Parts: sequence; structure tokens; C-alpha cells
Amino acid sequence: MIGSVDILPASVLVIENHPLMREALCAAIADEPGLKVGMQVANSAEALQMFTISLPDIILLALGNPGAEELEALKILRQTLPDTPILALTSNEVDGQEQTALEAGACTVLTKAAPRAELIRALRELRGKPFVNHSENTLEKEAGEETSL
Repeated sequence: MIGSVDILPASVLVIENHPLMREALCAAIADEPGLKVGMQVANSAEALQMFTISLPDIILLALGNPGAEELEALKILRQTLPDTPILALTSNEVDGQEQTALEAGACTVLTKAAPRAELIRALRELRGKPFVNHSENTLEKEAGEETSL
């Protein structure tokens, strides 16, 4: 078609330890125009090895009950790909998990209980969005505006 511009879909790296949850996340992304699963891995160590093959446009990192290891992985991902937005999925079973994930380098945090539409909306909003370092900024909410999804 003359005058039309094809926009390449945003490549999403899915990092989720549980195979069933990883498959569900990948299926949700694959069904959406403008998004594609670039890679899927069980943990951040596998993801870091894959960056030599392909760089994602967005990282979707599922956190369980994060201990120091998962938060350190989030920090390493942020340092390795400083301009790549990271969406963290939390189990929401640990108080302060959202704030900790933002301080460790996530751009947006959702709980695993969020509806599929909210996940897709968050991924679409992250496409091309610059990273904001939340550890250097206060997370005050401005006039009803949410700091995360």
C-alpha cells in the first residue's frame, strides 16, 4: 500500500520461572498486534546469556516472593540494558514489593492478579518510553495520577 508505514511489533523478553505462567504470558502477548515474544526464559541468568543474540524492546520480569536474588537480577537487567523498559510482575504477597521493584529498576509494576487487558495496556505504554530512575525520585502521586499500573 502506497504511503503506509509498517511498524514492527515490539519484541518482549518474558522471564518467568513457572512454565505454565510463562506459556500464558507468551500466549497473551502473541495474540496482540504490535507485540511479539522475542524470547522466553525461566530466569534472568538465561536472559543475560541471550542478549548476545537479540535485544528486546521490553522486558517482562515475573517476580515471585523476591529475595535478594530476584532483586539483584532486576538491578543487573537495568544496568545491562539501561534504556530498555522493564515491567515487573509481582505476586503481591510481600509488603513493599512494588516499591522495591521500582527502586531496583522496574518502570512499571503489576500484580500477577491483574487482568490480561491491563498487562497488554502496560506493555503498549512501555514501548518507546524512556526509563525513569525511581530510586532517585520520590514516588509522590500527582493529582490522582498513578505511579504504576
